[in-house]
Amino acid sequence: MHVMSPWPLKQDLPAGADPAAIRAELARTGVYAGPADRPGLAQVVARAKGQGLDFEVLVLPPGDYVPTQLRNLATEVAGSDPVTVLAVAPGYAGSYSASISRARLENAQDELDGNPTVAANQFLDRLLAPSVSWTEITAVLSVLVLGAVVVARLSQKCRLVSRKFRPGSREGGRGAVSEPETAVNSGQ
Repeated sequence: MHVMSPWPLKQDLPAGADPAAIRAELARTGVYAGPADRPGLAQVVARAKGQGLDFEVLVLPPGDYVPTQLRNLATEVAGSDPVTVLAVAPGYAGSYSASISRARLENAQDELDGNPTVAANQFLDRLLAPSVSWTEITAVLSVLVLGAVVVARLSQKCRLVSRKFRPGSREGGRGAVSEPETAVNSGQ
């Protein structure tokens, strides 16, 4: 049964996750993970910041997760901060960003490595890779089509004008043949 509510419903989060504690650690270091993963993940976060991306990573222990739970957790811990958060667990990934489209995030988190540091690097590399700007492509194609229409119309008008001034041509393309002028004899 689907429930509709005028108020936001509580997000489905991973069991045992404490968003407040995770948020506090992310705000302090940019990384929420076990001690073995922290140094490598801190380097990934620093590299992202060097590229102008406010990036945070949280790693959850192995468990039975629903993929949307990690996305919900990333969204919850980001709060209203303009940050990009990657949440990973063995076999799962979820992300949130205030500045990057959901489609781009989903593409970046597909098929990440099982090692959290490698996964975070893969995710970051995919986010920072140049992408196709469909807005720019659409704008360029629109200008080209408009230019082609203008050139075609001008070409059409030039052909009509050149036909009009050719000897023996039909005037204005309406089928009337111009008659040669004859001298009127005034009786001389």
